[in-house]
Amino acid sequence: FLANGLGEIAQGAAVAQHAREEKIDCRFVNTVPTCHRYITELNFDSFLLSNLSPSKIRESVDRRIEEYSPDVIFCCNSKTTQGMFHPDKELDSLIVSLDSNWLFQGMPAYFDMFFVCFPPEIFKKNRNYNLSDPRIKPVGFIPSGYDIYESEILSAKKELGISNEKMIFSYFGRGVTFRSFLVDKVLDAIELLNRDGKRAKLFLLSDLKIEKDNVISIRWLKNDR
Repeated sequence: FLANGLGEIAQGAAVAQHAREEKIDCRFVNTVPTCHRYITELNFDSFLLSNLSPSKIRESVDRRIEEYSPDVIFCCNSKTTQGMFHPDKELDSLIVSLDSNWLFQGMPAYFDMFFVCFPPEIFKKNRNYNLSDPRIKPVGFIPSGYDIYESEILSAKKELGISNEKMIFSYFGRGVTFRSFLVDKVLDAIELLNRDGKRAKLFLLSDLKIEKDNVISIRWLKNDR
């Protein structure tokens, strides 16, 4: 598994945990220390590549692939892992991706399959996606994370002032991918819902600080930077 982001590696870890139950050996290569800690806490072998140039990262990944001789190479996001892996020759391994935010334009030819983390009925309704490529396979949502105790849920609700509202969690990218215009749209939607008596509350995860009724702004975790 190749990964360089927390969201991406969480999906990869979920697949790897299922594979491990089937007695399949899984190993990770990543470029982010937080991801490395996360995956090693799940008792997977993980090789960390940090503070290296893109060319050195690719050279190291190529060496690991040659050493491991994997049956399958899982790229956790076909776009973000291109800085880690971009083979210049045909490999014996099956090369697949786990994608949830790719618009499928200029898709790399070396991939055998793109597993998209959306149910088919949702994926097909999004007009931005190119569905003509037979390598694209919507496989449904991939559950990841951990069990939360009821006491933790009640404590969090009390801290955040949640009673009987409907909760909406929103994420519109980060850094160069942040889409600020969508924040205004979701704020307008929340206002309309509450005007209609729906009692909705928005949780906005971003670097923004919005002080508004029924909106809770949560800044990025420090160790996720």
